[in-house]
Amino acid sequence: MYLLYADEFGHDGVYDPADPNRRHHPLFGLAGLVITAENWRVLDRRYLGLKRHFFRHEIVRQGVRAERFEPKELDVGNRRDVRFTHGLFDVLDDVGAVVFAYGVKKPIAFAHDSAATYGSTTQALMRAYERYIRSRGGTRHKAVMVIDRRQEKRDVEVLASAQSYLFSAHSDVAGGFDRLIESPMLVRSEWHHGIQIADNLCRVIGRVFRYRLDRAGQAKWARFDAAFGPRIDALTHHIAPRWRSVYIRP
Repeated sequence: MYLLYADEFGHDGVYDPADPNRRHHPLFGLAGLVITAENWRVLDRRYLGLKRHFFRHEIVRQGVRAERFEPKELDVGNRRDVRFTHGLFDVLDDVGAVVFAYGVKKPIAFAHDSAATYGSTTQALMRAYERYIRSRGGTRHKAVMVIDRRQEKRDVEVLASAQSYLFSAHSDVAGGFDRLIESPMLVRSEWHHGIQIADNLCRVIGRVFRYRLDRAGQAKWARFDAAFGPRIDALTHHIAPRWRSVYIRP
């Protein structure tokens, strides 16, 4: 059994660098990790250990269980943030997890439809995930997909779209979905380490690929690519020489 945990990176609104209110992010996508069920508990406990080591003061100050504490910052000028993030990459590498993501570059000042973009990105991630599981060989491997939840209305729209897509025949997924066995499950991040890890990865991916899309115009993000880009590249899965799971579609 394979597990995919994903969260969103970038911003799902209109992008217009000329408009101070719409300079959020040129990308929108979903990213996270894929891991086998057999290795899940090791990842879970080691991630808990990372949080207790690097954020013990915050955990005590907030008065929450360490499992439900969520690291939310990433500053390459902060030594602790950098060490924690590299520690997370080390754990993912040790347990055989892969980074998995799919994103779109939003047209500048285009009449962007957030709901449609989120739905199509979810479907694209489902396709890529199905193909990845098939690449593992045999027919016995099955998979589930878990995504960080948002607002109820928006979640229902995504679930309706994903369920319809999953149980319909599609020419771009030969034979339909036979590895992904259920509609994506939307959960609260404070109760699931997999979603918290996906959130950590999304902060890295959002910054690294923002720089890679526009190196001249986004030079301030170069430090993120230098610090974490090689780790992201090393942990991505290559299905074919020109295909990578971290994929930004123009």
